[in-house]
Amino acid sequence: MTRSGFRTASVRLTAAAIMAIMFGWPAFASDYYADNPAPAFHSTTLQEKSPVQTAASAFPGNLKWRMEEIPSIMTYKVAFAGTPGKPASHEGMDFVHNKAAVPHVPVIAAARGTVAYVRTGCPQSSMFAHNTSLREAGAGWGNHVVVYHGNGIYTRYAHLAPGSVKAKVGDKMVAGDVVGEMGNTGRSETRHLHFEVGYNKTYFVASKPSQSFDLVLDPEKFMSVKL
Repeated sequence: MTRSGFRTASVRLTAAAIMAIMFGWPAFASDYYADNPAPAFHSTTLQEKSPVQTAASAFPGNLKWRMEEIPSIMTYKVAFAGTPGKPASHEGMDFVHNKAAVPHVPVIAAARGTVAYVRTGCPQSSMFAHNTSLREAGAGWGNHVVVYHGNGIYTRYAHLAPGSVKAKVGDKMVAGDVVGEMGNTGRSETRHLHFEVGYNKTYFVASKPSQSFDLVLDPEKFMSVKL
């Protein structure tokens, strides 16, 4: 466009702290989003507009980042598409799972970070057909969560199922923590996760409607394996 159960950040953070000591990974530090926790931006009626995001081939300043987990399972994918310096024609990668025999498909954090933005309240008309309910809710992303990974680097998890998002701004996450469940909210044709890797010079504002990244990059560049 499963791994069952929700794991709590408090349990995983203890393990993350141990790994930081053992392997020299950077431990979680206080940051803007942790210092400014906020509830989800919620609306059952609003349809937002947000600028199309600009494609880029690399992060500014040659910043480095890697994905630690693939954010979901899928039956097929739709690749990122865009020419660097121009508006992207497909701003992320879609993980499509169209098999009704699997009723719940968790979406997980791709790397450690802090929840930066949460949009909920977007409805869906069905799980496996063209969504006709407020297609521009969440600026077309539907219910979605944005995670901050430091140095202006973010990931977005979009089209999440109604009622599946438990994350709040300021929550710490490690790779594999459940963000929500794959759904069909917003501008969506069937159940899928629209996953973005982005860069932003400024902070997300939790109290405002859905917001674009300054730049978006091909998520497959940051995966350890090619899908």
